[in-house]
Amino acid sequence: MNSKQIVSAVSVAVLLIILLYPTLSTGAVSMTLKSNRIGNADHVYVTLRDVWAHQTGQSESQGWIILSNTSKTLDLVSLQSTTVLIDSKLPVGRYDSVRVDLANATWVYAGTITTLQLESTQLSSKLDFTVTASRGVPLSLMIGGFQETLQGQKFLSVSLNTSLLDTSS
Repeated sequence: MNSKQIVSAVSVAVLLIILLYPTLSTGAVSMTLKSNRIGNADHVYVTLRDVWAHQTGQSESQGWIILSNTSKTLDLVSLQSTTVLIDSKLPVGRYDSVRVDLANATWVYAGTITTLQLESTQLSSKLDFTVTASRGVPLSLMIGGFQETLQGQKFLSVSLNTSLLDTSS
């Protein structure tokens, strides 16, 4: 081989690595969102801003990778019987938590609409999972909440529970 052929072969190899590495170094993650039963509400609207996953071994303030950054307004009451699905990609690796960022809470009951403060705009839940390039990871996010009044202000207290979905059946 002459030097031009060697340079061409190396260039093709580098180009293939650049093109294929992102595909091979990420894995599919799908999330279903559901809600626990919420009493004394016809609708409970919240805006889901971002969903994050935390890399194992990173500090709590670092290591967060975004799964979804599309704002969605969800009715937690209707999520009791329906499911919202989010498909995303994450870098291959181990993860130990999922976080959801929320904004804007509105409670509707018996024709009365009440804008609520959020007790917390960030909900996180511990969940150990591994993302590989060869197999998708199905996650289930269960959001629950209730209205409470503290010092004359109305708040929405929201909880998040996460789990891996069993896809063996």
